[in-house]
Amino acid sequence: MNSAPAPAPPTTETLSVPEGTVLKLELTTALASDTSKAGGAVSARVAEAVRVNDKVVIPAGAVAKGEVVEAERSGRVKGRARLAFRFTELTLSGAAHPIDTRAIALEAEAGT
Repeated sequence: MNSAPAPAPPTTETLSVPEGTVLKLELTTALASDTSKAGGAVSARVAEAVRVNDKVVIPAGAVAKGEVVEAERSGRVKGRARLAFRFTELTLSGAAHPIDTRAIALEAEAGT
């Protein structure tokens, strides 16, 4: 009987991305202060690979998912439109990983 040796199990490595690392993302979900709702889903694609010690730890094209945390449409008399969202998950090689990011908040400029 000719039996080949069993393949070695895949190795895994835990890597941390330093706090403060900027992820360049391209939104793939349309967002607007007048149509988005708090708790609504938001997704984006990583536009530029993230490297730690010259090793790619987040490849371009990875998918980030999160949620809208605030959406306020502008008022007729006062109040500016405001929209805030954050990402909570990053999918790499088909596996979802939790991430912790600060909210991205946008506010309309004051009217004239």
